[in-house]
Amino acid sequence: MPLELDDGRRAGLARALEEAARLLCQIRYGSAFRFGNGQVVLNPDNPLAVGSFASALEGDLGLVESTLLSLPLVWAEAGKHQVVVLASPSSVPELDLLAEECGYEAAEEITTVLLTDPRQLVDGEPGILTRPLPEDDEGFIGPLIAAAHDWSLTVGKRLQVVQGHRLDDPRHLAFGAWEDKELVGVATGFLHGATGQLVEVSVARHARGRRYGRALASAVAATLLQRGAKLVWASVDAGGRTERFLGGLGFEPAYDAVIFTADAGLEPPGLR
Repeated sequence: MPLELDDGRRAGLARALEEAARLLCQIRYGSAFRFGNGQVVLNPDNPLAVGSFASALEGDLGLVESTLLSLPLVWAEAGKHQVVVLASPSSVPELDLLAEECGYEAAEEITTVLLTDPRQLVDGEPGILTRPLPEDDEGFIGPLIAAAHDWSLTVGKRLQVVQGHRLDDPRHLAFGAWEDKELVGVATGFLHGATGQLVEVSVARHARGRRYGRALASAVAATLLQRGAKLVWASVDAGGRTERFLGGLGFEPAYDAVIFTADAGLEPPGLR
């Protein structure tokens, strides 16, 4: 069942978590800034559309509409072909309608989930199936994530650049799972103040169904709590397998959001 939060608490929570998400996406060569009536983060290194996004479009509806109409130019100037706008409780309630009127399309519905019962995390992780990722295996993260999602080798190589930048940041953490000395699973997290994000959990297809995913997610969540996070969260496809998976580890849905996309007028790079 979704957590019972009033509109004000949902909006405040969304603003705080989106600020943390922008800081993560900004590492190392990204930029975060206010544009019009919204907040934007752009990272030229990240090949994924969600690695750059606009959110928190608040205030006068006319100015919000003007911001939506101007964002494609911002993305084009950054060399990004697809604008991403997050319509969540941090923005005006009319954002969904305004986005569609401005030529955006609803691409995906996502849910923010919060860890409310840490007792459901797998006991003893990290330490049994997982351990902190050693430097020698850091180069496998991007390709493993890409293969787990059926993305191209090119995406995997570019993701590895992003992951390398993140691993140099002390707020970021990564755990791995191995089978016969082969890295078969990885999970990453990001600590910002009192909030900790479970960013990624990926397991190689041939190693699925062997508890690695639960162990990896638990290792990240438990470590974030140990490092001072008062709230651990993740963003997942609404109603999808990952939401059900995290539900079995003590996470509950807090609020929904919609990802809107628009063409920035550039030729797509054909990476996905």
